[in-house]
Amino acid sequence: MSDAAQYAVRDGIAVITLNNPPVNGLGNALRAGIMECLNKADADPAVKAAVLIGSAKAFSGGADIREFGKPRLPPDLFEVNDRQDAMKKPLVAAIGGFALGGGLELALGCHYRIALPKTQLGLPEVKLGILPGSGGTQRLPRMVPMAEAVKMMTTGNPITAEKAKQFGLVDEIVEGDLLEGTLSFTKKIISSGAKTPRVRDRKPQIEGDVKAFFGQVREMVAKESKGYPAPLKIVECAEAAATRPFDEGRKIERDNFAYLVATTESAALRHMFFSERQTSKIPDVPEDTATREVKKAAVIGAGTMGGGITMSLANAGIPVTMIDVSDEAVSKGLSKIKSNYSATVSKGRLKQEEMDKRMSLIKTETSLEKIKDADIVIEAVFERMDVKQDMFRKLTPSRSPAPSSPPTPLRSTSTRSPP
Repeated sequence: MSDAAQYAVRDGIAVITLNNPPVNGLGNALRAGIMECLNKADADPAVKAAVLIGSAKAFSGGADIREFGKPRLPPDLFEVNDRQDAMKKPLVAAIGGFALGGGLELALGCHYRIALPKTQLGLPEVKLGILPGSGGTQRLPRMVPMAEAVKMMTTGNPITAEKAKQFGLVDEIVEGDLLEGTLSFTKKIISSGAKTPRVRDRKPQIEGDVKAFFGQVREMVAKESKGYPAPLKIVECAEAAATRPFDEGRKIERDNFAYLVATTESAALRHMFFSERQTSKIPDVPEDTATREVKKAAVIGAGTMGGGITMSLANAGIPVTMIDVSDEAVSKGLSKIKSNYSATVSKGRLKQEEMDKRMSLIKTETSLEKIKDADIVIEAVFERMDVKQDMFRKLTPSRSPAPSSPPTPLRSTSTRSPP
């Protein structure tokens, strides 16, 4: 049996532990291990139910990114899901930390779902230009209201266990030890003799006329997706979940998944995904290098770039001071930031109180003297080398060599000059 999936029996309950750190990515070994454990549990007359569990910090983050671009060996995740559907005994997912992408699809293949408080559940595939490819577009609308399912899948944003419990996606939230709480829940299910309710057999939750609902949803998603194909393909799959048998809907899902994987948009988003992760790996910096906490930040320049960087820092909860040469320049930059946030609020993507919180983290100044206590200073001045060199001389005068020519005065960065 694979070490990626560990098997034990406690009080007549098979405990299948996912063991593929750091996030229990559903790679070849883990998929095969889960399949083997499910077969073993179902065949053992002494086993009355089974539990799938990861760690307290991660049930599963979905596909193993280390296998992207490599051949996938059987069983694939949808085959594991088929085996889950064929289970004759109750199958319970014990979810800690997060269940994302294929991780949530694995949990949806179980009959019941138990979670720790604040656990995150979501299908973020759209952020890679694709869609859930193992029944997610068909099962999620059968567990949460269709409008919420479409929102989760087209934005990629997860929901908490508390919200999932309100919808019925999570059956119970347990405090303390996840495994012990799940075993207690499972014993009650065994004692009750209740049938094992497969998600695929449920009816999608949708209010009103189906055709009218999807007409409105398609129009809204088309407006917000700005030409990206994945969100509208997700809507197509969700509509299939509402209007066709489960197996037909899943075929449409697989066809759309195959189409999206081959698009240039998905290729670009996946490239960006890996590139962003490479930025944290600096070749000449040892892995054990100590990090320094950033409590205060400063951005030199209140133009388009400086404003965007300032927003990113505020979004991360870091107090930031934005500097430019005049009150007019910083006022203009701050006004643009406020306008950007307000536009996001008007679209329903940000709450007003969250905007107010982020704006409160942003201060403006016109003097470098005011940022002496900043933990990090980010330069966003003109795209001219002499201007940048002069700025670095002003920021670190004791380390800078004598300039070969008179320094150029700091200029307003409200607009950027050509390179």
